[in-house]
Amino acid sequence: MNDNDIIKALEYCVECGNCATCMYKSNCIDLPQDILNLVVRQKAEIERLKLTYSLKIGEVQEHYRNQIGRARAEAIKEFAERFSEKLGKTKEIINICVDGVYESLADIIDNLVKEMTEDQE
Repeated sequence: MNDNDIIKALEYCVECGNCATCMYKSNCIDLPQDILNLVVRQKAEIERLKLTYSLKIGEVQEHYRNQIGRARAEAIKEFAERFSEKLGKTKEIINICVDGVYESLADIIDNLVKEMTEDQE
């Protein structure tokens, strides 16, 4: 019996309950095993689909995490470039004391960009 025949036979058994009048009488002996086989096949197919789609979802999530990381790094770099352009030559002249060490603003900007984007590349 195919899957639809198995389902019809089971529905008939549940509704009628009288094997003597069962229109599937010739297949009735095999019906419990056929039902079990159908359930096992469908359960295996469900698990296969779950695995397939969970892998695909994981791939999509990873792809977008990477895209977001790259976009973030590019935004940081673009900000630093624009900020440096606005400062012009003064960024080389301006020195800031960081932890007791004087650094040029240009070096501070470069170091921050590097620190904030190194894990994204």
